[in-house]
Amino acid sequence: MTARREFKSNIFGELFSTPEAFITLYNALSGSNLPTDTPAKRVTLDGILSGAERNDASFLLQHKLVFFAEQQSTINPNMPFRFLLFLGQSYQEVLSRRNRYTSTLQKIPRPEFIVLYNGDKPLPDRQTLKLSDAFEDLPENVISLGNIMELTVDVININEGRNEDMVAKSPELSDYVKFIAVVKRKRKKDKDKDLRRAIEAAVEYCICNDILKDFLLKHREEVVNVLYGQYDAELARQVLIEETVDGERKKHEVVLRKQQEELRKQQEERMQSARNLLGMGFPAEQIALAMSLTPGEIAEMLKSQG
Repeated sequence: MTARREFKSNIFGELFSTPEAFITLYNALSGSNLPTDTPAKRVTLDGILSGAERNDASFLLQHKLVFFAEQQSTINPNMPFRFLLFLGQSYQEVLSRRNRYTSTLQKIPRPEFIVLYNGDKPLPDRQTLKLSDAFEDLPENVISLGNIMELTVDVININEGRNEDMVAKSPELSDYVKFIAVVKRKRKKDKDKDLRRAIEAAVEYCICNDILKDFLLKHREEVVNVLYGQYDAELARQVLIEETVDGERKKHEVVLRKQQEELRKQQEERMQSARNLLGMGFPAEQIALAMSLTPGEIAEMLKSQG
């Protein structure tokens, strides 16, 4: 759990990289009123949560380990498990190897996990993800009896127009929400044009309208590069999914056509066999039963032979 600066892949984390901005964000989302000079130490997750795409900010704040993760796509229901991995790594560094085995109770920071969602799919203002939802064969009364470990993640929708009172309490978060909303509108408007140009237009608009102005003036190139990489990767995933679905659909159509052709051939063979049997003088009722044909089909044959 080491302090690290990786702005090249973490706009959200860079924006809240100072203790003052992070504490203001924490106060806004948790309803706390911690002074902005509260001792705080920035920590990172070393890729456990988001791998190549890092959008997180975390601090050791008083006696709490507070982690914020931003998700710009569909909420991942496995976030509690991924946070559990983070806890294991973090607590190993908080406690020395010797203290882990002492007979004296060792105090550890209490974890708090918050996911900030600004994706396009509809989501409630708030929801809770639970680690226990992933447990197999879980009896209904186990959790109420306290016989199971639980880890909860608070998911907060920060899309424009959602949780506005809460968002407004953090100037940086408020501007960030506006910035992402502008980027989305520019992408939607210019979806058939160059993606990078649309992002650059969004950045320019925000600078001119005093939305994250100082931050964007300082980090304009990095912001454009990061967003372009994220949205381009998202587009690539969507195309891959669409191509996979389309490929499976075409495979299904081929199989269906083969099945239909086989059924047609079988029907023709039955019809031909029925015609032969009629010509040999067998009773129509017996032919229909033997060839799985309807009386109407047999009647048409008799008429055509008539």
